[in-house]
Amino acid sequence: METKFLVAVCDDDKENRKTISEIVLNHFENLGIKAEIKEYKSGEDLLKNANDEQISLLFLDIEMPGRSGIEIKDILTTKTNVSNIVFVTNHIGFMKEAFGKNVIGFIEKPVGEKQIIHWVNIAYKTYKDTRYIVLDKNAKIKEDSIKYIEAEGNYVRIVLVDCSGGILQRGTIANWEKQLDGFFVRCHKSFLVNMNYITSINYKEVELEGATCVPLGRNYVNNTKNAHNEFMLEKIKWRVGWQN
Repeated sequence: METKFLVAVCDDDKENRKTISEIVLNHFENLGIKAEIKEYKSGEDLLKNANDEQISLLFLDIEMPGRSGIEIKDILTTKTNVSNIVFVTNHIGFMKEAFGKNVIGFIEKPVGEKQIIHWVNIAYKTYKDTRYIVLDKNAKIKEDSIKYIEAEGNYVRIVLVDCSGGILQRGTIANWEKQLDGFFVRCHKSFLVNMNYITSINYKEVELEGATCVPLGRNYVNNTKNAHNEFMLEKIKWRVGWQN
């Protein structure tokens, strides 16, 4: 079942929240697309009230009383309910600290309609293109929720971001490699990893978010590093709006 496209705006400035919300709603109304928007006045307000929401796009202010947008972003990396984050800031100098999983872009205040619509369109395309993997008994999971896959004989163990135990499925690692999208890379004869969650690539292992490490096979080192470098370059292009 497809989730709704939900845009959230987290900013302590009421007028700024209103401006972003109105631009987003008007844009979708003009396109004849149904979308929902919710506003949060602080990072604490967001964390307290949005736990059960699947947020497709979050406009997140960096400088707020209490927890900053950077801190909120770090907390959100442990969750799977926020797909895309766009930071809103008075100081682009914060960009280096603000990079992280699911951060797709930055907007400098005062916010402009063109900037907002640019990132809304990118997030909406991602939302429409989200792929689901069908498991045994017709269960479905979002492909980008898979952290890594490990071969276990005639089965594979699919480890999700929010499910450390994993899901056992029949099939070979080679067949799963063919089935999955291009953001997965084979780093070992028995492991496929989602490059969205790679934090570092060392001599003999790949480190993933959540202090998870999987082995890096000697014959897979160059391909893994090259694939990850290309993947990160593409992510940076999206974040700065540099696209073909």
